[in-house]
Amino acid sequence: MNIEHLKVIHPISEYDLRFIHQNVLNKNFSHFEKIGCGFVANVYRYKNYAIKIYRSKNSPYNKDGEILEVLQDNPIFPKLFHYIKNKYVVMEYIEGKTLSKHISNFTLKRNSPINQQLDNLILYCHNKNIFPDDIHAKNIIIDKEGNIRVIDVGHYELEEPNPLLKEHIDESFLELQNSIDFYFTYACRY
Repeated sequence: MNIEHLKVIHPISEYDLRFIHQNVLNKNFSHFEKIGCGFVANVYRYKNYAIKIYRSKNSPYNKDGEILEVLQDNPIFPKLFHYIKNKYVVMEYIEGKTLSKHISNFTLKRNSPINQQLDNLILYCHNKNIFPDDIHAKNIIIDKEGNIRVIDVGHYELEEPNPLLKEHIDESFLELQNSIDFYFTYACRY
């Protein structure tokens, strides 16, 4: 099996690794269930894996693997099993419904647990020098336990640390956090 540039992050069975890799490279998706289609890639499900397969090799948004690798110490993000840059990413499949479906049933209150988790998500990314450029209600799943899980990080940007900007943003964020809802906070922060 030729798997140059394959980066394995979390353990995956040798059988699943070979099976996914061969079928993706041969463009044989009949064994996978298509679960999503976006601007940059199609997403398939195989067992407990979500497989994001990029349409173009040179898109600036083909960076889910690199971004998820930095974010693996936070359970808000799916486990990254392996990836080949500019080809595909294999990550944990997350069961649940999107935040957009979840909030259509009720109003998201400022101090709700979901809103607090969203605030923490932004602070966590900021502390990792990542700009979460594509946070929206369709890219966030509410899992069985009621926790948010981010399912798409392809538009996130890894930034160089800027201590002065970080200090200013942190102070502004704390001032805003208690007085306005998450979406306005996010817009003001970035």
